[in-house]
This record gives sequence, C-alpha cells and structure tokens, in this order.
Amino acid sequence: MNLTSPLLQPKTLVLLDPTSPDGETALDLLDAGDTHVALVVLMHGPASEALHQFAAIENIDLASAASVYLDQVTERIATPGRLVEAILSGGSNPSAELEHLAALSETRRVLVPTSLQRQDGAGFSRFASAARKKLARVA
Repeated sequence: MNLTSPLLQPKTLVLLDPTSPDGETALDLLDAGDTHVALVVLMHGPASEALHQFAAIENIDLASAASVYLDQVTERIATPGRLVEAILSGGSNPSAELEHLAALSETRRVLVPTSLQRQDGAGFSRFASAARKKLARVA
C-alpha cells in the first residue's frame, strides 16, 4: 500500500502538441510508474494552432478550448491510482516554462512529443534526451 499522497509523488510532465499528427507521442512513453502526470499544452506558437481553430469554431476562449482538449486526453490516460493534472502554458518561451515547471516540484520525467523535438530552435530536444536517459534508468 502506498501511503504517500499523490501530490507529493514525483511528477511526469508531458508536453502535448494538438496541432501535429504526432503531437501526442509522448503519451506512448507513460508507464505504471507514472502515478502523477501533469499534461502541458501550449497556448502560443505553432503547437497551439489547432486550439485557436477549435476556439474560433466553437466561439469559446482559448483557455476553454485548451481545457476541453486536456479533459479529453485525461480521460484517455486515466488509470486507477494515477493523478492527472492539466497545465496551460501561456508563456512566450515554452521550453523555459517547461524547465521552470520541472524545477518547481520533484519531477520523474519530462516527455516531449516528436513533433516538438524536431523544432531545434525551441530547445525541446534537451528534454527528449534527458527523458530517454531517465527512462533508461527507470526501466
């Protein structure tokens, strides 16, 4: 029996890119050890284009569109014993914001989808390599 509060357990940060067909590939790396997952979606930049379109079609604000999307993802990855939280990233430098989020709490892993790993200028590639190294240690 695990008596540790889920909020105190190390988080797995998962960055999502709803605009790209492979923008949820980081979800494929989740495993049973990921008991506290923080889903992060960007509200600015190319990765947020689909959210902007959805918001315009539904005539809702961007934060509501992001929340609807995150609720759908949460339902898909929910498992017994897994706490899932949603984070809307509104900063102009999402890589730095992700790094800040990882520093705020104990972080198990940071998972970045392949669509954002390809954006060399965005600085996400360092998270992907760090996640692979950490994944190799926990596996």
